[in-house]
Amino acid sequence: MTIQVNIHEAKTHLSKLLERVMLGEEVVIAKSGNPVARITAYEKFVKKYCQLESFTIRPDLRLSGTKTGRLSCENPNTQQIPNRSLFKDIFASRFGDKGLIASIDLDQAELRIAALLSNDEVYSKSLLSNDFHKLVASKTFGKPEKEVTKQERFVAKSVNFGGVLYGGSAAGIATRIKVATEVVAKVQEWYKKEFVKLTTWIESQKDLAVKTNQITTLFGRQRTLYELRWDEKRRIGVNTAVQSVASDVMLYIVVRLSGLLRQHKLKSKVLFPVHDELLLDIHREELEQVIQLLKQAFKDVLKTPIGKLELANKLPISGTLEWGKSWLYVKNEKYPCEGSCKISSLE
Repeated sequence: MTIQVNIHEAKTHLSKLLERVMLGEEVVIAKSGNPVARITAYEKFVKKYCQLESFTIRPDLRLSGTKTGRLSCENPNTQQIPNRSLFKDIFASRFGDKGLIASIDLDQAELRIAALLSNDEVYSKSLLSNDFHKLVASKTFGKPEKEVTKQERFVAKSVNFGGVLYGGSAAGIATRIKVATEVVAKVQEWYKKEFVKLTTWIESQKDLAVKTNQITTLFGRQRTLYELRWDEKRRIGVNTAVQSVASDVMLYIVVRLSGLLRQHKLKSKVLFPVHDELLLDIHREELEQVIQLLKQAFKDVLKTPIGKLELANKLPISGTLEWGKSWLYVKNEKYPCEGSCKISSLE
């Protein structure tokens, strides 16, 4: 049964509505009579795809599901499960108490790819600082890092992603994060002066996309842009060049690690990537072996086109592997993991 309520009713009676959802009903939230959101129980959603004989879920990963080359997921879409959702606790090891769910997130994946592609050593060194977003805020607002406020760091982080790599305007970002346009513009201007090679590369990518009506990435993926507007071509000229390579790096690690696990006849399995995160199902007795094989897979990234870039031996592809009894117990400060270790292409 589906219930439709307006936004005011949803805010006022949210707890009661959630109780009805948990009983199997579905709630649609409408604005001026038009549906804008849907509340449904994850359990009901996933149960449809669960293989009851083995209690496993096997989502479909689509290699060509996005134009940038990033993997998409469906049946069910595990990429849409919120980061802090308690629902992640149902994703546990096939090995029961003898198993672990492990996760590794690539550090600053798209920012580092942009640094490598642009050959900007200043940008590269900045990314290796203790807190890059705080560093940018410190330089922009002219104060020591220890005095940077959460709001200033948030502004810098928003510009680091949307306002530099992906062509977001100062006004657009300012509206989205609810700060003055001048504040965002100040960060963008500092970026242009500080990271000259990155800025030059971004502009050249935009111009090339408009001139040739296509993008060819480092790994050889091609995307045609004939049907797009001038401004869209400029934005996608950078977006695809970076996102596609970050995705291909993750895909390489998935394939390489899967092959190494089979080669060494281990029980542990690669599960699936979620954007820049990779999930593993590890038998406890094989943990140390899997860590070593994962390190090998990261080192072997340098055998791909990434290894031909000048800064590849200075700016690593890296991440922190964490493991626990379920997906909930990794990357979640409220539910600490059992252990962790650093993985890098340069170690």
